[in-house]
Amino acid sequence: MLIIDAYNVLNVQGVLPPHLAAPELLDLVRLLKTSRYRNESTVLVCDGPLASQTRPNQAIAASGRTTSISLDSVRLVFSRPGQEADDLIEELLLHHQGSSSITMVSSDRRLIRSARKWGGRPLQASTFLRHLTADHDRARKPELPAFAQSTPLNRSDLAYWMKHFGLGAPVDHPPSPPPPPPPIPTPEPAKVHKPAQPSPMLDPSLPPLIKESGLDIDLAELDMHRWLSDIQPFPPPSS
Repeated sequence: MLIIDAYNVLNVQGVLPPHLAAPELLDLVRLLKTSRYRNESTVLVCDGPLASQTRPNQAIAASGRTTSISLDSVRLVFSRPGQEADDLIEELLLHHQGSSSITMVSSDRRLIRSARKWGGRPLQASTFLRHLTADHDRARKPELPAFAQSTPLNRSDLAYWMKHFGLGAPVDHPPSPPPPPPPIPTPEPAKVHKPAQPSPMLDPSLPPLIKESGLDIDLAELDMHRWLSDIQPFPPPSS
């Protein structure tokens, strides 16, 4: 159960943002509807007789009894003539004493002590207003479609977002050609080792003569260039 010192909460300064500043009782009821406390049994306790705009209850207010009305499952209770809201809140705390589910919202020190005395949980009015503000702003954020977090977007999802941001309709582009296959490396030709060519013969008539002689002679041995390359030249004669 939530017991709220209504005017103590409404008189808190510097907590609510500009778009929620200077609330009235009905504004507080509306904020409760979108808050984490919306499922709580809530009593708003107010000083003085029932407000004059609630005409059906003027006769009850004039009778001198505590008056109450319900707005959207929130009960508004007004103190009797000569009675303060603090007195009425203490009566409620005493009536529900020992219940661990009682939360009393007020920054009044007297009420904070009373809540602790009878087993309730005190909650500062400024903290309560911060809760209402955070819950109200969270409820104002539009819900995104389920596909908003999926990627990549298909065509229908893309069309939705382009229309949402005023970008028109998606344009079909021809598909890009596939990339060319990587070139196949050409193997290097195998190196062919050519046999060494015999040194050129000085005289083409020598092979037939060697063949007729029957001698086993290596033609390379007859290469005079090979022989002469190994001979040092004679030194010039001294004068």
